[in-house]
Amino acid sequence: MRLFKQNYTAGDQKTRQTSKWYVEFRDHRDVAQRLPAFTDKKQSRDLGRKIEKIVACRCNSESLDKEMKRWLESMPSRLRNRLTKIGLVDSCTVAASRPLGEHVRDFEESLKAKDGCGKHVRRVLMKVRRIAEGCEFRFRADVSSDQVHRYLAELRKGEKGISIQTSNHYLQAAKQFCEWMVANQRASESPLKHLKRQNVDKDRRHERRPLTVDELQWLLSVTYPSTERWGMSGPERAMVYRLAAETGLRANELHSLTRSSFSLDTDPPFARVKGAYSKRRRIDTLPLRRDTAEQLCPFLANKLPAARAFNIPTSDKTAKMLRQEIRGSTSAVASGYHNGPETR
Repeated sequence: MRLFKQNYTAGDQKTRQTSKWYVEFRDHRDVAQRLPAFTDKKQSRDLGRKIEKIVACRCNSESLDKEMKRWLESMPSRLRNRLTKIGLVDSCTVAASRPLGEHVRDFEESLKAKDGCGKHVRRVLMKVRRIAEGCEFRFRADVSSDQVHRYLAELRKGEKGISIQTSNHYLQAAKQFCEWMVANQRASESPLKHLKRQNVDKDRRHERRPLTVDELQWLLSVTYPSTERWGMSGPERAMVYRLAAETGLRANELHSLTRSSFSLDTDPPFARVKGAYSKRRRIDTLPLRRDTAEQLCPFLANKLPAARAFNIPTSDKTAKMLRQEIRGSTSAVASGYHNGPETR
């Protein structure tokens, strides 16, 4: 190792020395490297000695001890990045020195760039942050599968605890974050990869099932003549429910439909969902029944190609709309369908 100050020619053509000391050393490939250190000579010499220790560990394929890892965490980022560029410190070691909150913010930006659904991004980030705070994780090295397992078990305790399905959603969000860390070379492996989902059948809070034919007919028959709700007439809401049942489109996908999403004079007629809104993140083309296409014509006839097909509320309001539909219509059943679907 050599410690020195560099000479340079100033604007007045006089030779001067830099205020900072420079450390010259040979890396693990025996290549000469030169790093700007500090203005203090003692600090600069100490930096050089620690770098020599890192070089020795790198040459012998040894891991750094705790003291050296703590020193790397406190090192100025410019020096740490330079050591990473040289190859003395890997990206995982650099990532370990950053607070976990910074990684979560980067994860959020990655999700926003990849996923067009802001609601989904918010839900995933909420779960990741709640686990990190609940387990008191501060750095990547703090993340422990045992702690996450115990924390989720604690959240499930008691009558007001979360369900197993909700617990699985929390685990999935945390595993997604850890897998993102690995994919972006911020971690060598996911500490949660061995954790398995719980069996939801042991604690199923809501039994989900499709509507029967009779229940769907009941819903359409009572919705069509009903009054306006959520800015939509009864016939328009009935058309949306029929379209959802026939195509399987989700609320956000239905909300994205425009006049140009439909081709009603082809054989067969179809609806097309853009990849940005599709659950599978690809363009979906869904065939329609001929009688459904004929009923759609009056709703779309006077709309411009870019106009929304239906005045559907945002995806987080559609469940409320459907519940109000059922609760407000049960007293008006007179068409022979006396058993409407249960509401929760």
